[in-house]
This record gives sequence, structure tokens and C-alpha cells, in this order.
Amino acid sequence: MLNFPDAPTSGATFTNGSLVWKWDGIKWGAGGLDVTYTLVAPTTGQTVLLTLGKTVLNPATPLAALTLQLPTAADTNVVHISTRQRIAALAITSNTAAIDWTTTELPQNGQLDFTYIASLNAWVRA
Repeated sequence: MLNFPDAPTSGATFTNGSLVWKWDGIKWGAGGLDVTYTLVAPTTGQTVLLTLGKTVLNPATPLAALTLQLPTAADTNVVHISTRQRIAALAITSNTAAIDWTTTELPQNGQLDFTYIASLNAWVRA
């Protein structure tokens, strides 16, 4: 289990094994080879802007509602989302591409993968 500092300042780092996590003022992010891992602790009703790579949602308690916004993408990109708590109503949006998604529940320890297909300018659930 990761034990991040309680009140980090922007730019603060935290090392766990071979990964160095950096606080950007909103969330902890860590780089590893060609995959970016982002740990987010959302609250009910919040909109989380996702990054390419893997995002782990780590809310303190189950959430009634959450919106995830997919990033701008080019070529073929992948977003992997996992959650440690139940999200009763998960909405997923994109400002730049089509996405076929209906608000639905994501169970505790649930996972979703989306792949961006440039030729379609669309995010497709993998």
C-alpha cells in the first residue's frame, strides 16, 4: 500500500521502490517505461481529466456519481481506468472525439479500457 504524504506542495516527490511519484498540485503521477500511472482521489460529483496511460481512482469511499473526461489523442492511444471503490453513476466524456458510452455503474475493483482510433476520431471501449 502506498503511503503518500498528507499535505504535499506542488512539485513534491515520493519514492516507492523504483517509481518516483510527483505531486502536480492536484494528483500524484508516476512514470514507468512507456506507461504513465496517475493516482486520483476523486469526490462525488467531480470531473476528472484523464491522461493517456493508466489512471487509478482511489476515492476514500464509494461514490454516487463521477465524470471522467478522456484526453485529446492522436494516432492510437490507450486509457486504462481502474477503481478501488464502487462508482454508482460513471459518466465518460470527450471534448475532441466521439465516444459510445452510457452512464453506468463501475463496481469496486472495476476496470475499463478505451482505445483512440484516429481514422474514426473516436474512443472505442476495448
